[in-house]
Amino acid sequence: MNTYFHFRSCANEQCDNLALTGEERCWEHLPDRERFKQRIVNLLRSGQSLSHWILAGVDFSGEDLRRADLPFACLTGCNFAKADLSQANLHRANLSLANLQSANLTECNLEFAILGRANLCDAILRKANLQRSNLVGAVARYADCRGAQFFYSRPGNADFSEANFTDADLTRAIFRRAKLVNADFTHVVGRANFENADLRGAKL
Repeated sequence: MNTYFHFRSCANEQCDNLALTGEERCWEHLPDRERFKQRIVNLLRSGQSLSHWILAGVDFSGEDLRRADLPFACLTGCNFAKADLSQANLHRANLSLANLQSANLTECNLEFAILGRANLCDAILRKANLQRSNLVGAVARYADCRGAQFFYSRPGNADFSEANFTDADLTRAIFRRAKLVNADFTHVVGRANFENADLRGAKL
């Protein structure tokens, strides 16, 4: 099995993508993608932890992954569009470049998660734990972040235009150069760094 600390390249000639855990090939070159995905979904739904697994690029769009346990998992480039990840454990997971558009991340644990350049547009992040997460360059327009915890998070250069941060904890969050046009910061807790951020029309 692959682990978080022992990456292997895809066995396909001239492919530098990561081989998936338990497989010789990456998602792009996997012979039976649907069978592999369904096996992973079934494991997660049964409550099994897939800590440290490499699942880069897998298409989980629309899947019911409530309470999925994926700490430290490599999920770069995965497609979670419209997936239900409510109460999932994604502590320290790598979700860079992942598609989380319209995903349900209510009460999801994303502490220390890497979400650089991820697509979080229209995502539901109500009461999600995003403490110390890396959101640099993420695009989260219209995201519902009500009651979410952003303590020491780094959404620098991110686009949270029209996002709703009502009642969120923004203590020491770094929104440097972020785009926050028309974002709603009503009743937020703590003081964030908004250096050079675009706050046009924002409710502060």
